[in-house]
Amino acid sequence: MLTSEFVRRTFDYDPLTGILVWRATCRRAGTLGQRGYRRVKIEKGNYREHRIIWLLITGEWPTDQIDHENQDRGDNRWANLRDATQTVNQRNRTLQKNNTSGVPGVAWHERDQRWRARIKVDGAYVNLGAFHSKDEAILARWEGELKYDFHGNHGRSAA
Repeated sequence: MLTSEFVRRTFDYDPLTGILVWRATCRRAGTLGQRGYRRVKIEKGNYREHRIIWLLITGEWPTDQIDHENQDRGDNRWANLRDATQTVNQRNRTLQKNNTSGVPGVAWHERDQRWRARIKVDGAYVNLGAFHSKDEAILARWEGELKYDFHGNHGRSAA
């Protein structure tokens, strides 16, 4: 595992731009991976760039996950990174590609001929109700997001 001393000797980082560079070559470290995260190869290891940045700035590995607050996985500006549990990180997700209503947790229930709203909290789904109108279901979902402290970006497109 990398140490803070090693990364401080090896990299320079601009917290305003989020760019990490190799000190020896002054070239940008890492490449953009398929899932949108920047990855850095160091010796035999392959690390997500935002985790190296966290170690460089704080002197410690993140205790859990690093959330990109604006949902852009390649944006490693310090102001955009935060240490987060999986639950907190999941509450700041973009809309799933298979979503058909345009709002997370809102779906048409064919059997009942109603719009249903639900929200996942602590690993379990909480039913927020069944509604005749899509707008009512969306409102119930938004109220649920407020009640359970979801991030304001949840279900919105990445910036």
